[in-house]
Amino acid sequence: MRLVSEERPQQAGTVASIALLLFGGLSAFALVVWFRTSAEPLSWKAMLTGVVALGSFGASAMLWTSPKRVAAVLGLVLMLASLARVGAPADWTGYSFVLVAITAVLMMPVVHAALVLRSS
Repeated sequence: MRLVSEERPQQAGTVASIALLLFGGLSAFALVVWFRTSAEPLSWKAMLTGVVALGSFGASAMLWTSPKRVAAVLGLVLMLASLARVGAPADWTGYSFVLVAITAVLMMPVVHAALVLRSS
């Protein structure tokens, strides 16, 4: 029987924390751009983006200080919730495809951390 070392989960938590930090930063940047360019800046999409950005920073801090599965799952829920602002596939633009692709790429280390980290 092969035992999993403590180093691998710690490393997965660190990489997931960095991915969530980057995701939160990109979400905050998207929110700033949205406020500058949109005719109606205050909408449910802007509120969702703000909540996702703040939540991503929080989940990243949780994973950085004490990597646990719960923080990785919280990060995944936030990342999946952020995809609600994209809308139906019939309404997608080039930016929508970029947003989905970036979210999918940044979600990979968070999924890995959710699989290898301990729940307690």
